[in-house]
Amino acid sequence: MNTDYIIAKEYLNRLPDNEKEKLCKRTLEGVAEKKKSKKDLRKFYSDYLDTQFAKGKI
Repeated sequence: MNTDYIIAKEYLNRLPDNEKEKLCKRTLEGVAEKKKSKKDLRKFYSDYLDTQFAKGKI
């Protein structure tokens, strides 16, 4: 496992909950939330699995 990842994980685990929440909100504020309908999700995953089967990865 990457050392930087382990250090960051330990750091986050030691922060109080309100600091974790503030850090996450600041990090994710520019990310747009996209919600798909169940029908769209089924189609997306079905297409993905079909592609993986065709490539022989599954």
